[in-house]
Amino acid sequence: MWKLLIVVLIACTAVRCSHFKLNNVICRCYDTAYCTFKQCELTIRRRGMAAFSMYTVLHKRPVDNIYINLELFKKSNGYRSYLINQSIDFCYYMRNPKAYIFFHAFHKTFVAVSNFNHTCPYDHDIIINRFIYERGSMIDLPLPNGEYMINVKLSVSKIWRAELKIFVTRSD
Repeated sequence: MWKLLIVVLIACTAVRCSHFKLNNVICRCYDTAYCTFKQCELTIRRRGMAAFSMYTVLHKRPVDNIYINLELFKKSNGYRSYLINQSIDFCYYMRNPKAYIFFHAFHKTFVAVSNFNHTCPYDHDIIINRFIYERGSMIDLPLPNGEYMINVKLSVSKIWRAELKIFVTRSD
């Protein structure tokens, strides 16, 4: 029993000390008649820290029936699928956020700086304004050090509309 407790404490300490650094972001709309990215960029705030900003213009509103695929890739001779590949009904998720634990751990980091914090339908543009990763805000995801790509695909009415690729490095 004590050995298990010590292992859990060591693991929790290692996870709390983890740090994710934003390296790059790529935003792409598959259907430009449906949406366009007015802004999708990383700006350097200070050494080792970048802020992510995104402004997506939705041309057909209101938006309902949203599905999101979240996949995590780890760099190892190219990017390979790693640990998470989850598709969710985003409208259901916004009504019951704890139903999808992995997605909730990812989404809660964006809540304070975004305008998609309510249930469907969405009748406005989607904005993330200067997101800066706060050290320890993803302690629910115990990942080894390395380079990762978070791939987020968005589907509306069962048609893939957009994709975000967020490149990060995790280190202790």
